[in-house]
Amino acid sequence: VDRDEVLYIADTGAGKIFIYQPDKKKLKSITRVDKHINFVSPVGIGVSLEGTIFVSDSSLGQVFAINEKGESVFVVGEKEGIQRPTDLFVKGEKVYVVDTDGCQIFVFDVNGKLLLKFGKRGDGDGEFNYPTHIFVGDQDLIYVSDTLNSRIQIFDLQGGFKRTIGSAGDSSGHFSRAKGVAVDSFGHIYVVDALFDNVQIFDYEGKYLMNFGERGSSQGELWLPSGITIDKNNYIYVADSYNKRISVFRYAGGE
Repeated sequence: VDRDEVLYIADTGAGKIFIYQPDKKKLKSITRVDKHINFVSPVGIGVSLEGTIFVSDSSLGQVFAINEKGESVFVVGEKEGIQRPTDLFVKGEKVYVVDTDGCQIFVFDVNGKLLLKFGKRGDGDGEFNYPTHIFVGDQDLIYVSDTLNSRIQIFDLQGGFKRTIGSAGDSSGHFSRAKGVAVDSFGHIYVVDALFDNVQIFDYEGKYLMNFGERGSSQGELWLPSGITIDKNNYIYVADSYNKRISVFRYAGGE
């Protein structure tokens, strides 16, 4: 979601991205880059303050920077050593990209210059086992869904390890398939679990608070959810994948 509350959606199954303006109820899609590169498996999407749209395509192994017409600004990926880019997050003048197969995080500036990469395969602090999603909060912290290690890892902006949240398990505060992660303006940490079909909420220190969602297709229910983002008004957007929709929630409590 950009600062004008326009919603950007990567539709992996359809091989396209959608741009939705809620106030005008206007929806448009982009299926290709420069009319000759078709998206195959777009996964991550974000937009810079200048309006450049960044799309990671896991099958093509590239991160594309495009404008709203689908025209290429630049491409990064293979040359920089990214194997399978999945989620990405744009924060200020930086673009954070998850390389799931490479078990690394790549950080670029908004012009495509590689600034930093960190992580390797493993289960220790700062190591990953097929990470999938990422979020960068206002507290200058990077949150990474270390999916097959069943945890969220938190880093500073230099890639220095800070702490973890969660572990493998089937009770509250544990994960089976941690996917999307996001932080609201109060510092609450939201984690989507694709197999539990819910979103768990933790405080800033990682203490479990509550969850919402359960398997189903009715309003408020989720089925194989994946991505999540939270806008400046604390509206919570969840990619409810198997239901082929975006479900929108709002945190109604206090701090």
